[in-house]
Parts: sequence; C-alpha cells; structure tokens
Amino acid sequence: MEEPKDAVQDVVAEAGRGRSERTPFIALSGVTLLVGAAAAIVILIAFLVYYLA
Repeated sequence: MEEPKDAVQDVVAEAGRGRSERTPFIALSGVTLLVGAAAAIVILIAFLVYYLA
C-alpha cells in the first residue's frame, strides 16, 4: 500500500500529463473544491456581518 503523500503525487503527475481518462474529473474536482471553499467563506462573512451589525 502506498503512502498517502506518494498517492497524491501520482495523481498530480497523472493530471499534469493529461493523458488519462480521469484527468477531467481530477481537474473539475479541484476547481469545485476551491470554488466551494471560497463560497463558504463569503457566506460565513455575510452572515457574521448581518448578525453582528
């Protein structure tokens, strides 16, 4: 069994080559996580401003 760090590096290398069928899924997953995290932060700030103001 691989170490998690090695597994992550393998996935990053695979996505970088762009020759795998999983590449679009890997890229879209990363973008979705990034956009979701940004949206969660904005919503949290909006709620804090609304309830604390």
